[in-house]
Amino acid sequence: MSKNKEIVEVVQLPLLKQEFLFVVNVKTLKRLKKYFDDPKTIKRLEYVLQDYDEVAQPVDAYLAWSKDHEGYDHMVLVLRTINDDVLNTLVHEIVHIMQHIRRIYFPNDEDVEFEAYLTAHIFSVLCDILRNNGLIK
Repeated sequence: MSKNKEIVEVVQLPLLKQEFLFVVNVKTLKRLKKYFDDPKTIKRLEYVLQDYDEVAQPVDAYLAWSKDHEGYDHMVLVLRTINDDVLNTLVHEIVHIMQHIRRIYFPNDEDVEFEAYLTAHIFSVLCDILRNNGLIK
């Protein structure tokens, strides 16, 4: 099982017009941009992840979020390392995703049951991605 395998996947959030990019083990922004052909997508990546090479070095994971000039929200979950705490790290970062989702879609703290189901769904999808790529059991 190689802990250094790179993963770049778009994760769709059900029932919401929202998605996020899940990036695992991609060490530089230059390398990440090679996964994309569309200049507009690359420009968005550069905008959202402008400090990718510096910010991500000392941390296991982080969530980058930005609203572009057209009003669209962009999220990128960056998982820098796969270690024994990777599942705890995922839960931590999913909480940050849900904080943004709550701010965008549920400003009155309503629909907490949907939030709980969406949190479980995101965790399940990310675990499946890691498991299918041989990064966790």
